[in-house]
Amino acid sequence: GWNNNATVNGKILSAVGYFSLDPIAQEQVLFFNGALAQAYGYTDLYQKVYDKEWTLDAMLGMMKEATQDKDGDTSTLSFEDQFGLSYDRWGCRAFLYGCGMQLASYKNDTINFQLTSQKNIGIFESVYSFLKESNAAYDTDGDRYGEKGSQALFTGGRALFYACPIEAADVIRGKVGNYGVLPMPLLNSDQEDYITSLLGTTTCSIFKTCPNIDRAASILEALCIISYRDVVPKYYEDCLKFEYQNDPEVAGMLDFIRSRVNVDFMFINDAHFR
Repeated sequence: GWNNNATVNGKILSAVGYFSLDPIAQEQVLFFNGALAQAYGYTDLYQKVYDKEWTLDAMLGMMKEATQDKDGDTSTLSFEDQFGLSYDRWGCRAFLYGCGMQLASYKNDTINFQLTSQKNIGIFESVYSFLKESNAAYDTDGDRYGEKGSQALFTGGRALFYACPIEAADVIRGKVGNYGVLPMPLLNSDQEDYITSLLGTTTCSIFKTCPNIDRAASILEALCIISYRDVVPKYYEDCLKFEYQNDPEVAGMLDFIRSRVNVDFMFINDAHFR
């Protein structure tokens, strides 16, 4: 039915919105271990987000406090110890985008590259220092699902925070139980708003040669409305086991995170720049 309705004058008009779960499942977020957060007195994390106090420095303070030598070897921290943050290269990128890094912009048919802008350099240096300070972070170099990967550390109860796509809740819910989710932190209190990046992208497009662009736009809008009302709550409830419809606090934070999704133009088109 969707294919038939998307066909005008023999042409398929591409229209993909929340009709696809990818923009929801691939949102980069921070999970937190509820038991550890409570043990260290971090019971107001959601409020910190709303008050714009959820910054790199605020998170780093919590990470340092939660980092402990658990195996008793008093040497370099290893997988058997407890960390403030568990992440891999994709999580690292999510911190950069969350702090406002923008590689390229597209306006009036013109691409503007900002690869080495002073703003980007400052963000990179701040995030690098944040991730490397005091061994408060555990880096798996992209092997998220390995035996000693970032996910295994978090589900083993030895990481306060875990940077990953929100779809990881499907695994986390069965192993951690008490957990929550937060947006990526602000660079500092001067940053205008939070930014949620995607691990992958799904484009929403209507062909430029479309003979009936209004009809195609109506189809896209209808798909988004229906999916937002029906698909999104079911996805959170049935697949991720978030109490989306029964817990206003959780629903509010999930909506907050999703409403701030931003995709860098260069990321969408990265294949053309290699």
